[in-house]
Amino acid sequence: MINILSYFFNNLSNLIFFILIPTIYEKVFFLNYSIASGFFSFIVFYHFSKRKIIPEKLFLTISLLFLLLSIKIEVDIILIWIYSFLLIFSDYFFSQRKIKVTNFFFKILLMLSSLLLYKSFLSPEYVLKIKIILILIFFLIFYMFFKNSKVTLLKINSPVLYNFYTCSIYFSSLFIITIIIQSEILKIVYISLQILIGTQLKIFDMEIRNINFKYFNLYYTFTFISLIYLIIISIYVNSYNLFIFCLLTFAALHFAKKKFIKS
Repeated sequence: MINILSYFFNNLSNLIFFILIPTIYEKVFFLNYSIASGFFSFIVFYHFSKRKIIPEKLFLTISLLFLLLSIKIEVDIILIWIYSFLLIFSDYFFSQRKIKVTNFFFKILLMLSSLLLYKSFLSPEYVLKIKIILILIFFLIFYMFFKNSKVTLLKINSPVLYNFYTCSIYFSSLFIITIIIQSEILKIVYISLQILIGTQLKIFDMEIRNINFKYFNLYYTFTFISLIYLIIISIYVNSYNLFIFCLLTFAALHFAKKKFIKS
């Protein structure tokens, strides 16, 4: 349960930050965060699934350099890229070790730091710096007290192919929807499919990290709920082709689960 809560607070931290970020800062943040997170997620995912691309001593040295940069620099784009890398790496770094309590408090503090944006209490630049420093403090705590803890590799076959396959499903499905759906109902369909596919991929991520619910199968429960919702929305927008298309999308996701995710 504590792993599930840690995963929840990590995602909640990002959600709160996205909601509270000032409008004037949205474009530069979302553009750079999207590119950086896509690039770093691919590298970090591979690092924790098959082989260590970045030796931990080298990463510690890089982290200290990032700490100095984050304190000194005022360039928003550089801060966003440093934050994106450290956030993604730290998420896997702590969740894939048997330090559940430390990981839980780390994710709680990250979530609380996002609240510093509320009513512009602090600017996004300062909040990003606080988050970067917070991540690096927990890295220091790890190297002082938990450096002998072993890493649990991600339960995935062919991480490069999995990343490519799932990203192709996600983005191509949304792209096709913009072509085949009429403009007056496009927004509701687009957001619905984005949430359904995105949540399905989050469930895959939890399974890959070996974060499982004890009393029920989240994957099959969510798939059943999704199908009911798709039937309702297909009837609402009077498009049975939409339901067939979504079925094919979920079938492709199921194939990804069977082929790449280790049971």
